[in-house]
Amino acid sequence: MNDPEPTLELRVRRGGNAVLAERLTRALHAELNEFEGVMMRYAPPAPAGENAKSAVAEAVTLWAFLSTAATVTGTVLVQAIKTWAEAKRCTVHLTIGDAEIELPQGLDDAQERVITRLLEERRS
Repeated sequence: MNDPEPTLELRVRRGGNAVLAERLTRALHAELNEFEGVMMRYAPPAPAGENAKSAVAEAVTLWAFLSTAATVTGTVLVQAIKTWAEAKRCTVHLTIGDAEIELPQGLDDAQERVITRLLEERRS
């Protein structure tokens, strides 16, 4: 079965602690799933032979799908992820197409606008 391409992919990192990262990922899933027009799903695990070491280090990957009719904007979603990551003292690694960025570490206004624009382009 081929899954549709997610609008963005999220991985929570917490200092190499895979168990804590997984718990935090599940909490982030619940948090973002509250937004109308955002569907959160867990990505299928990587096959065992394919990069097994990183599969252990990054236990769970989230996929977010934004509907074209979503009331939430890219700006709101990015701000929610950034605020959540700061509160939980963790890093959220975002992948949007070919672009990758870590939140909240050093995200300035210009970078936030770029991420927002990428999200808006992917959902249209």
